[in-house]
Amino acid sequence: MNCTTQTSDYVHDLAGRLGTVTVDGALIADYAYDSNSNRVGVMQAGAGIPISGCAAGLSNVSATVDVQDRLLTYGTCQYQYTDNGELNHKTDTATSAQTSYQYDSFSNLRHVGLPDGRNIDYAIDGRNRSIGKSIDGVPVQGLVYMNDLKGKGSGLVLTRLPWWLSIAKCPVRCESSSMVPAIT
Repeated sequence: MNCTTQTSDYVHDLAGRLGTVTVDGALIADYAYDSNSNRVGVMQAGAGIPISGCAAGLSNVSATVDVQDRLLTYGTCQYQYTDNGELNHKTDTATSAQTSYQYDSFSNLRHVGLPDGRNIDYAIDGRNRSIGKSIDGVPVQGLVYMNDLKGKGSGLVLTRLPWWLSIAKCPVRCESSSMVPAIT
């Protein structure tokens, strides 16, 4: 077995923001922020780290934000928002690739149209919590919250989220270490 080790260092500024990233002492990225702590630039040294998406092929990436701190541009990408402030479209001006986002009346993300033509749909329960995800109509993930495991549902629980994480409405998923059969 041929193994190598790398040492990555992440240096934060006094405000707790990521300032620089080094790998084995070589600078990989140096971040810049505006007065409101929005990340508005990054100098990417790369050093063999593949960079894709809006920053592909760029050594210096800039970003702009509006007065509501919404991201308007990042590298080659432009972002548009709904009147409610939800991300509506992302366009990569280098490739003309567009991603669209649709929300329900409670601002829950319900649909994402990807540039490659795939469609991602999200199922939401009566408490406005994400409970499932499907790609092109094929279910790929189901979620059951810990306080709801009371004899409802069927199949296999792929992820369990504690009640306090569902309140946060953040895009983070806590993956369970093992699959848990749902009680039927």
